[in-house]
Amino acid sequence: MDACHVKEDKRHLLKLSSAERLRIVHQDIWIDYPQSKIALNMIRDLVQSPRQLLAPCLLICGEGGVGKTSIIRQLKIQSRNWEEKIVYMALNDNPYNLHFRDLLLSAMSVPTAGRGKSKRIFPDELVQWIVFQNIRAIVIDELHDALITLRNEQLKFLSLLKGLSGEPWQLSVIGVGTALAKNALMHDTQLARRYFIHDIPRWSESESFRQFLASLEENLPLKLPSQLYSEEIVKFLLSNSNGVMDNVLKLIRYGAINAITSGKELITVEGMRAAMRNPWNF
Repeated sequence: MDACHVKEDKRHLLKLSSAERLRIVHQDIWIDYPQSKIALNMIRDLVQSPRQLLAPCLLICGEGGVGKTSIIRQLKIQSRNWEEKIVYMALNDNPYNLHFRDLLLSAMSVPTAGRGKSKRIFPDELVQWIVFQNIRAIVIDELHDALITLRNEQLKFLSLLKGLSGEPWQLSVIGVGTALAKNALMHDTQLARRYFIHDIPRWSESESFRQFLASLEENLPLKLPSQLYSEEIVKFLLSNSNGVMDNVLKLIRYGAINAITSGKELITVEGMRAAMRNPWNF
Protein backbone atom coordinates (compact mmCIF):
# COMPACT_ATOMS: atom_id res chain seq x y z
CA MET A 1 0.00 0.00 0.00
CA ASP A 2 1.39 3.41 -0.97
CA ALA A 3 1.12 5.60 2.15
CA CYS A 4 3.18 8.63 1.11
CA HIS A 5 0.19 10.91 1.83
CA VAL A 6 0.69 10.16 5.55
CA LYS A 7 3.66 11.35 7.62
CA GLU A 8 6.29 8.65 7.99
CA ASP A 9 5.98 8.55 11.79
CA LYS A 10 2.19 8.09 11.49
CA ARG A 11 2.10 5.38 8.81
CA HIS A 12 2.01 2.57 11.37
CA LEU A 13 -1.47 3.83 12.34
CA LEU A 14 -2.80 2.61 9.00
CA LYS A 15 -2.37 -0.97 10.23
CA LEU A 16 -4.73 -0.44 13.16
CA SER A 17 -8.34 -1.58 13.16
CA SER A 18 -11.13 0.73 12.04
CA ALA A 19 -12.26 1.20 15.67
CA GLU A 20 -8.75 2.21 16.75
CA ARG A 21 -8.38 4.62 13.85
CA LEU A 22 -11.75 6.20 14.68
CA ARG A 23 -10.49 6.88 18.20
CA ILE A 24 -7.44 8.61 16.71
CA VAL A 25 -9.60 10.76 14.43
CA HIS A 26 -11.53 11.97 17.49
CA GLN A 27 -8.33 13.16 19.18
CA ASP A 28 -7.21 16.77 18.88
CA ILE A 29 -4.03 17.36 16.91
CA TRP A 30 -1.96 20.51 16.54
CA ILE A 31 -1.00 21.82 13.11
CA ASP A 32 1.14 24.95 12.86
CA TYR A 33 -0.14 27.73 10.62
CA PRO A 34 1.20 31.26 10.01
CA GLN A 35 -0.90 33.16 12.55
CA SER A 36 -0.29 30.61 15.30
CA LYS A 37 3.47 30.57 14.66
CA ILE A 38 3.62 34.36 14.87
CA ALA A 39 1.63 34.41 18.12
CA LEU A 40 3.75 31.71 19.77
CA ASN A 41 7.02 33.30 18.64
CA MET A 42 5.94 36.71 19.96
CA ILE A 43 4.99 35.25 23.33
CA ARG A 44 8.32 33.43 23.57
CA ASP A 45 10.19 36.66 22.81
CA LEU A 46 8.11 38.66 25.32
CA VAL A 47 8.73 36.17 28.08
CA GLN A 48 12.42 35.55 27.45
CA SER A 49 13.48 39.16 26.92
CA PRO A 50 15.07 41.12 29.82
CA ARG A 51 12.65 42.72 32.28
CA GLN A 52 11.58 46.24 31.34
CA LEU A 53 10.12 49.09 33.39
CA LEU A 54 6.97 48.76 31.31
CA ALA A 55 6.62 45.15 30.25
CA PRO A 56 5.38 44.70 26.66
CA CYS A 57 1.92 43.13 26.40
CA LEU A 58 -0.04 41.29 23.74
CA LEU A 59 -3.67 40.70 22.83
CA ILE A 60 -4.51 37.67 20.69
CA CYS A 61 -7.78 38.76 19.17
CA GLY A 62 -10.42 36.94 17.18
CA GLU A 63 -14.00 35.79 17.24
CA GLY A 64 -15.07 32.56 18.88
CA GLY A 65 -13.88 29.35 17.24
CA VAL A 66 -10.92 30.75 15.26
CA GLY A 67 -8.34 28.88 17.34
CA LYS A 68 -7.23 31.29 20.07
CA THR A 69 -7.57 28.84 22.95
CA SER A 70 -5.77 26.13 20.95
CA ILE A 71 -2.80 28.49 20.61
CA ILE A 72 -2.69 28.88 24.39
CA ARG A 73 -2.96 25.11 24.84
CA GLN A 74 0.06 24.73 22.53
CA LEU A 75 1.90 27.47 24.44
CA LYS A 76 1.52 25.46 27.66
CA ILE A 77 3.20 22.52 25.95
CA GLN A 78 6.01 24.55 24.37
CA SER A 79 6.83 26.52 27.55
CA ARG A 80 7.02 23.55 29.94
CA ASN A 81 10.81 23.56 30.04
CA TRP A 82 11.37 27.31 29.91
CA GLU A 83 13.19 28.85 32.85
CA GLU A 84 10.70 31.71 32.75
CA LYS A 85 7.27 30.88 34.15
CA ILE A 86 3.90 31.80 32.67
CA VAL A 87 0.72 31.69 34.74
CA TYR A 88 -2.66 31.06 33.17
CA MET A 89 -6.15 32.16 34.09
CA ALA A 90 -9.48 32.04 32.27
CA LEU A 91 -12.07 34.62 33.21
CA ASN A 92 -14.94 32.39 32.09
CA ASP A 93 -13.83 29.67 34.53
CA ASN A 94 -14.84 31.24 37.84
CA PRO A 95 -17.49 29.06 39.53
CA TYR A 96 -17.02 30.77 42.90
CA ASN A 97 -17.34 34.28 41.44
CA LEU A 98 -13.96 35.34 42.81
CA HIS A 99 -12.63 38.85 42.30
CA PHE A 100 -9.90 39.27 39.68
CA ARG A 101 -7.34 39.80 42.46
CA ASP A 102 -8.12 36.43 44.02
CA LEU A 103 -8.21 34.66 40.66
CA LEU A 104 -4.77 36.05 39.86
CA LEU A 105 -3.24 35.13 43.21
CA SER A 106 -4.68 31.64 42.90
CA ALA A 107 -3.27 31.29 39.35
CA MET A 108 0.14 32.36 40.68
CA SER A 109 -0.12 29.75 43.46
CA VAL A 110 0.53 32.45 46.05
CA PRO A 111 0.34 30.78 49.48
CA THR A 112 -2.90 31.64 51.28
CA ALA A 113 -0.97 32.98 54.25
CA GLY A 114 0.84 35.41 51.96
CA ARG A 115 -2.26 36.93 50.43
CA GLY A 116 -2.91 39.26 53.31
CA LYS A 117 -6.06 41.10 54.31
CA SER A 118 -4.87 44.65 53.80
CA LYS A 119 -6.74 47.15 51.67
CA ARG A 120 -3.95 47.07 49.10
CA ILE A 121 -4.94 45.53 45.77
CA PHE A 122 -2.07 43.03 45.95
CA PRO A 123 -0.07 41.95 49.02
CA ASP A 124 3.40 43.42 49.50
CA GLU A 125 4.87 39.93 49.30
CA LEU A 126 3.68 39.47 45.70
CA VAL A 127 6.78 41.09 44.18
CA GLN A 128 9.09 38.72 46.07
CA TRP A 129 6.90 35.78 45.03
CA ILE A 130 7.06 36.80 41.35
CA VAL A 131 10.86 37.05 41.51
CA PHE A 132 11.19 33.80 43.49
CA GLN A 133 9.01 31.89 40.99
CA ASN A 134 10.52 33.73 37.98
CA ILE A 135 7.03 34.60 36.74
CA ARG A 136 7.34 36.71 33.61
CA ALA A 137 3.87 36.71 32.08
CA ILE A 138 0.19 36.18 32.75
CA VAL A 139 -2.09 34.71 30.10
CA ILE A 140 -5.70 35.81 30.56
CA ASP A 141 -8.10 33.81 28.42
CA GLU A 142 -11.56 35.17 27.64
CA LEU A 143 -10.36 38.67 28.57
CA HIS A 144 -13.55 40.20 27.18
CA ASP A 145 -15.57 38.53 29.99
CA ALA A 146 -14.18 41.10 32.44
CA LEU A 147 -15.49 43.90 30.24
CA ILE A 148 -19.13 42.79 30.12
CA THR A 149 -19.92 44.88 33.16
CA LEU A 150 -20.63 48.43 34.33
CA ARG A 151 -18.29 51.11 33.03
CA ASN A 152 -16.74 51.86 36.43
CA GLU A 153 -15.93 48.15 36.88
CA GLN A 154 -14.37 48.09 33.42
CA LEU A 155 -12.15 51.03 34.36
CA LYS A 156 -11.03 49.30 37.57
CA PHE A 157 -10.09 46.18 35.63
CA LEU A 158 -8.20 48.14 32.96
CA SER A 159 -6.36 50.00 35.71
CA LEU A 160 -5.28 46.65 37.18
CA LEU A 161 -3.92 45.58 33.78
CA LYS A 162 -1.87 48.78 33.61
CA GLY A 163 -0.48 48.16 37.07
CA LEU A 164 0.58 44.58 36.41
CA SER A 165 2.76 45.52 33.43
CA GLY A 166 4.46 48.39 35.28
CA GLU A 167 6.62 48.63 38.38
CA PRO A 168 7.03 46.80 40.67
CA TRP A 169 5.52 43.71 39.00
CA GLN A 170 6.71 44.21 35.39
CA LEU A 171 4.64 41.33 34.05
CA SER A 172 3.78 40.89 30.39
CA VAL A 173 0.02 40.48 30.17
CA ILE A 174 -1.06 38.25 27.29
CA GLY A 175 -4.77 38.68 26.75
CA VAL A 176 -6.89 36.37 24.65
CA GLY A 177 -10.25 37.73 23.61
CA THR A 178 -12.68 39.14 21.09
CA ALA A 179 -13.06 42.56 19.50
CA LEU A 180 -14.68 43.78 22.74
CA ALA A 181 -11.33 43.41 24.52
CA LYS A 182 -9.50 45.02 21.60
CA ASN A 183 -11.81 48.05 21.58
CA ALA A 184 -11.47 48.53 25.34
CA LEU A 185 -7.67 48.46 25.18
CA MET A 186 -7.50 50.79 22.20
CA HIS A 187 -9.71 53.37 23.94
CA ASP A 188 -7.17 53.74 26.74
CA THR A 189 -4.12 55.66 25.52
CA GLN A 190 -1.66 54.08 27.94
CA LEU A 191 -2.85 50.54 27.30
CA ALA A 192 -2.90 51.09 23.54
CA ARG A 193 0.82 51.96 23.73
CA ARG A 194 1.66 48.82 25.72
CA TYR A 195 -0.39 46.23 23.83
CA PHE A 196 0.36 44.80 20.43
CA ILE A 197 -2.78 43.40 18.80
CA HIS A 198 -2.38 40.12 16.95
CA ASP A 199 -5.53 39.31 15.02
CA ILE A 200 -6.51 35.73 14.21
CA PRO A 201 -8.80 36.05 11.19
CA ARG A 202 -11.13 33.51 9.65
CA TRP A 203 -9.69 31.29 6.95
CA SER A 204 -10.05 32.37 3.34
CA GLU A 205 -9.04 30.71 0.09
CA SER A 206 -5.28 31.06 0.17
CA GLU A 207 -2.05 29.14 -0.12
CA SER A 208 -1.66 29.08 3.66
CA PHE A 209 -5.09 27.45 4.02
CA ARG A 210 -4.21 24.81 1.43
CA GLN A 211 -0.90 24.14 3.19
CA PHE A 212 -2.73 23.80 6.50
CA LEU A 213 -5.11 21.25 4.95
CA ALA A 214 -2.22 19.32 3.39
CA SER A 215 -0.46 19.16 6.77
CA LEU A 216 -3.67 18.05 8.44
CA GLU A 217 -4.16 15.26 5.90
CA GLU A 218 -0.65 13.96 6.64
CA ASN A 219 -1.76 13.25 10.21
CA LEU A 220 -5.00 11.39 9.42
CA PRO A 221 -4.98 7.56 9.52
CA LEU A 222 -6.70 7.12 6.15
CA LYS A 223 -5.38 4.59 3.64
CA LEU A 224 -5.98 6.70 0.53
CA PRO A 225 -5.06 10.33 -0.26
CA SER A 226 -7.98 12.77 0.09
CA GLN A 227 -6.27 15.82 -1.43
CA LEU A 228 -7.97 18.15 1.04
CA TYR A 229 -6.20 21.05 -0.68
CA SER A 230 -8.08 20.43 -3.95
CA GLU A 231 -10.24 23.25 -5.26
CA GLU A 232 -13.48 21.32 -4.73
CA ILE A 233 -12.81 20.49 -1.08
CA VAL A 234 -11.38 23.93 -0.26
CA LYS A 235 -14.49 25.65 -1.60
CA PHE A 236 -16.78 23.21 0.23
CA LEU A 237 -14.96 23.71 3.54
CA LEU A 238 -14.98 27.49 3.34
CA SER A 239 -18.62 27.76 2.27
CA ASN A 240 -19.80 25.39 5.02
CA SER A 241 -17.58 26.67 7.83
CA ASN A 242 -17.58 30.43 7.20
CA GLY A 243 -13.81 30.12 7.54
CA VAL A 244 -14.04 29.41 11.30
CA MET A 245 -11.28 27.03 12.40
CA ASP A 246 -13.48 24.93 14.71
CA ASN A 247 -16.01 24.38 11.94
CA VAL A 248 -13.31 23.44 9.41
CA LEU A 249 -11.90 20.83 11.78
CA LYS A 250 -15.35 19.41 12.55
CA LEU A 251 -16.11 18.96 8.86
CA ILE A 252 -12.80 17.19 8.26
CA ARG A 253 -13.28 15.02 11.33
CA TYR A 254 -16.78 14.06 10.20
CA GLY A 255 -15.42 13.33 6.71
CA ALA A 256 -12.64 11.14 8.13
CA ILE A 257 -15.15 9.20 10.24
CA ASN A 258 -17.30 8.65 7.15
CA ALA A 259 -14.21 7.57 5.17
CA ILE A 260 -13.36 4.86 7.70
CA THR A 261 -16.87 3.60 8.43
CA SER A 262 -17.85 3.50 4.74
CA GLY A 263 -14.63 1.72 3.78
CA LYS A 264 -13.79 4.39 1.19
CA GLU A 265 -10.69 5.47 3.15
CA LEU A 266 -10.62 9.02 1.80
CA ILE A 267 -12.47 12.23 2.60
CA THR A 268 -14.82 13.46 -0.10
CA VAL A 269 -17.34 16.28 -0.37
CA GLU A 270 -20.11 13.69 -0.55
CA GLY A 271 -18.81 11.99 2.59
CA MET A 272 -18.67 15.28 4.50
CA ARG A 273 -22.20 16.13 3.38
CA ALA A 274 -23.45 12.75 4.57
CA ALA A 275 -21.66 13.14 7.92
CA MET A 276 -23.06 16.66 8.39
CA ARG A 277 -26.60 15.28 8.23
CA ASN A 278 -25.92 12.90 11.12
CA PRO A 279 -22.35 13.31 12.42
CA TRP A 280 -22.61 10.74 15.22
CA ASN A 281 -24.18 7.94 13.18
CA PHE A 282 -21.19 5.62 12.84
